[in-house]
Amino acid sequence: MTTNSKIKSDWQQPNVGELVVLYELDTTDLGGSVFRFVEGTISGTAVQFQGQTFYPLDMESAGWELTGTGKLPRPTIKINSRELTLRAALNTYEDMLGAQVRRKRTFSKYLDGEPLADAAAEFPVDIYVIERKAGQNKEYIEFELSAYMDYEGKRIPGRTVIRDTCTHIYRYYDATASGFNYDKASCPYTDSNYFDASGGIEALPEDDICGRRLTDCQLRFGDTADLPTRAFPGVGRTR
Repeated sequence: MTTNSKIKSDWQQPNVGELVVLYELDTTDLGGSVFRFVEGTISGTAVQFQGQTFYPLDMESAGWELTGTGKLPRPTIKINSRELTLRAALNTYEDMLGAQVRRKRTFSKYLDGEPLADAAAEFPVDIYVIERKAGQNKEYIEFELSAYMDYEGKRIPGRTVIRDTCTHIYRYYDATASGFNYDKASCPYTDSNYFDASGGIEALPEDDICGRRLTDCQLRFGDTADLPTRAFPGVGRTR
């Protein structure tokens, strides 16, 4: 992706203004939504760019720089553990593994509402996915990212072998349509028995969330069925 001509020109100037770093954490493939947040604004308030609102978040990131070794970066993102919305998504979507992270950068003068606002004036977008949760404590949650092209099967084996977690995309309930959305679902479950992420029975379809364990698959398809799980329960560790 080429760099926008305005950004190219600005980068040569001695006073380019404030660099604004924006993030989109996209969990729609997991059945969630898109979280948008901004890092390091002077005012500490929400900003708008390309018609979207990005909210301030207590976070830090590192490791985005390309090196001369030929290896793609593996950035890390640390987010304050007290961010309840993201913590809820973390619990619902199994650490948000596979969620896409898009890092967008522009200068504050190009944000929506500014005299020089320009939705096209941005650096090339960095696209990564959450590879693993690197750590969690009372202070922060840390994620390690991998490049999207890596995640899309540029490695061998083609997908990560995970013993206890199914990687199927599960259906989600769309309240506006009063029914389940299967557009991106890969799990074949379509029945009307509902369970929460802990395996408890639920009466309402909007509370139907798969915990992605083998037991969740058995609840939906039966103990003796040929289970469609994408986990690898038979995999063991070797030293």
